[in-house]
Amino acid sequence: KNLNLSRAIPRTAYPSLHRALVRDFMSTLWFVQPFMCASSTARLVQAIALGYLLQSFEVGNTDDNGYLWAGILVLSGFVVLMEHHHVFFYTWRRGMQYRISSIAAIYDKSLR
Repeated sequence: KNLNLSRAIPRTAYPSLHRALVRDFMSTLWFVQPFMCASSTARLVQAIALGYLLQSFEVGNTDDNGYLWAGILVLSGFVVLMEHHHVFFYTWRRGMQYRISSIAAIYDKSLR
């Protein structure tokens, strides 16, 4: 009797370290995702504000929006600064925990 095991056992039945790590990362660090989105938005705003700030320095420009664009540039830089340190701390810490647990699992499995 020829059994096709690929159809008999669903894919989720096989253990996967990658799937387990991604699932744990998303479930424990869900609060970091909005901070990362805010950082990406602030970096885009920085680029746009810098372009408008440089345009305000042109000779024929009559707009007095240079201080506004400089303020937006500084404010978005502050958002990136505050967000980067928090996200880096949480993700670095979680990465070190994954590294230590993976090494412990490999070591434990090698001693069997």
